[in-house]
Amino acid sequence: MLDDAPFRLHFPDLDPTARYRGRVVYSDTEEELKIRLLANDTIEIHPFLLKPIPREPVEFDIPWEATCQGTLNLSLSREPGRGGLGAGHEISEIWIIKKQP
Repeated sequence: MLDDAPFRLHFPDLDPTARYRGRVVYSDTEEELKIRLLANDTIEIHPFLLKPIPREPVEFDIPWEATCQGTLNLSLSREPGRGGLGAGHEISEIWIIKKQP
C-alpha cells in the first residue's frame, strides 16, 4: 500500500553537460486525481495537475540543475490525504530525452 508515498524513479549515467526533456504517459488509474512531478525532491517539474484523458504523452523540460550531477531522481506524488490504497500516480511510460545542441 502506497498511501501518500511518492512513486520514485532513478536515472543514472546521464550526461552532466546535456539538457534533457521528459515525456511521460500517466496511467488511467484513478483519473480524477491530480499528480505532481518533482526532480531530486526539490525542483518542481510540474505542479499538481489532472492527467490527460484520454491518455496521451505530456512533455516537459528538465532543468539542467536537476541533471548536472549525471543522475536524475523523479518523484510523482498524488494529492495528499485522498486515502485508499495510494494508487493513481503510476505511469505507463516515461522517456528522458537528450536534447540536441
